Amino acid sequence: MYGNGFKSGSMRLGKDAIVFSRSKSGMCIGMLSQTYLEKIGANQIQVPIVCITERNLKEHRASLQDILRYSLFQKQGELLAELDAITSSFSQTGTRIIIWNLRRTATEATEFDFETDRYDIRIPSEVYEAIGDPSKVSDRMTSHIPETVYSLRAYCSILYLKPRMQVVLRSKTVKTVLIAKSLACMRKDFYKPIFLVSLNGSITAVLL
Repeated sequence: MYGNGFKSGSMRLGKDAIVFSRSKSGMCIGMLSQTYLEKIGANQIQVPIVCITERNLKEHRASLQDILRYSLFQKQGELLAELDAITSSFSQTGTRIIIWNLRRTATEATEFDFETDRYDIRIPSEVYEAIGDPSKVSDRMTSHIPETVYSLRAYCSILYLKPRMQVVLRSKTVKTVLIAKSLACMRKDFYKPIFLVSLNGSITAVLL
């Protein structure tokens, strides 16, 4: 249902994640949880998924029971409220992801900084030091390190070459940036693939 990027990325952030997805054809809830797998003694990855049609959950009773038992939500109404939140604030379709049991450092602090900016999630300096990043300097404000390296909001702002979707981070919409129009230097290159030789054509590539 979801690509490798979500599965590997979400489990790097925390042990447990739940996804609420709403499309024109229906609504789905899926839980990817290491805690759940440990509790049931699973030998392979299992992802409880509930697909909702006209708010009828009977066909997915087993998955629903697992989600209510092992997630942050103990009532069916709470799950439906999260799906309603997708449409109440932004559009008729969208995805809502909640991750909990976040990864922590040896000092029990979260690996990510939620305090510096209430609308952002950042990689703290200590994490760079722990992984031995040679580009890390003590003062980011005076360094050459771009904000996109340690700020999720900044990274999401340039994530898409031509933004067509709305990204909301910590209840605030991410202002997208057209990266092609914000670069100090651009370079154009021309190349002619074999299949275009007979057509006397070429392709122009803009290197960002």
